[in-house]
Amino acid sequence: MLLDDRGRVWAECPTGGGSDDLVLPLVFAREEAVSVRGLAEQGVRLTHVGWVR
Repeated sequence: MLLDDRGRVWAECPTGGGSDDLVLPLVFAREEAVSVRGLAEQGVRLTHVGWVR
C-alpha cells in the first residue's frame, strides 16, 4: 500500500504483463490502474505504508 502526499491511499497492482509499476486507488470502484511513474511526473509523491495480497 502507498500513501501519496495528498492523503490518498493506493494499492499496488501486480500484473502478468511485465509492468510492476501500476497502482489502484484504494477506493475500488470504476478507477483503472495508473502508472507510478505517471503519478511521479504529475508531482505526486508516494510513501509505502504496507502491503496487500
